[in-house]
Amino acid sequence: MSKRTWIALSVLLIASLACGSSSPVAPTALALPPTPDFAPQPLPVEPPVSAGGSAPAAPFRDDFDGALATGWQWIGEDTGTWSLTSAPGYMRLPAGNSDIKGGAPRNLLVLPAPQGNFEITTSVRFTPTAPFQIAGLLIYDSPGNALQFGPAYSTCPGTFDGQCVYFDNYQGGQIVQPNFGTDVGGLILSYLKLRRSGSSYTAYFSLDGTNWQEIGTHQSSLTPQYVGLIAAQGYQAQESADFDYFTLTPLP
Repeated sequence: MSKRTWIALSVLLIASLACGSSSPVAPTALALPPTPDFAPQPLPVEPPVSAGGSAPAAPFRDDFDGALATGWQWIGEDTGTWSLTSAPGYMRLPAGNSDIKGGAPRNLLVLPAPQGNFEITTSVRFTPTAPFQIAGLLIYDSPGNALQFGPAYSTCPGTFDGQCVYFDNYQGGQIVQPNFGTDVGGLILSYLKLRRSGSSYTAYFSLDGTNWQEIGTHQSSLTPQYVGLIAAQGYQAQESADFDYFTLTPLP
């Protein structure tokens, strides 16, 4: 074997070992293609939207330890598909064949949004495997008018498939660019935060739930009616997302 061939094989071996590493890396902002405007398959039943209620006046937290905390509501509940027992200590939501832009969402777990500014956070274990699965945080106004932020399936340059986070802004059923696609290094566990300040909505990502990196800010005229969790856009295949907790904190 020639010296040149030996060097080339050594470089390939080192690269393959590096790609297989499980150590997390810091998020890297990328110029990713826009989230596809993909129409879901028809759903047989139009889901009802739950009646509104009183927004929490104080900080709210649910650790999903066996039962849902008081205050939660469902938009388009798909009975029997979500679970608090499949992964004890987690809320399991399937990323099914639905979305927030088409007016027929499924299994949106929500609280009435407080008036004024607020912050919501969660931790989710999710490994998307097919376009265009997503799971994470939700700020919801009305059908087709909402913000969603979380890990989603995408082919990010330099990594494996399904290792990015997206911050999507839907108005009138249409996505408003940019979507702030960001490579987060192939992590299964994601810490997410969304903050409202007037008409500004800012997304943050963390590797540990303590040190946060800003992902992007959308300006939106929506009027938040609900905040909560979403797992959706499993048009070709379904994967489940496990949420460890959810917090809502009113802000000045």
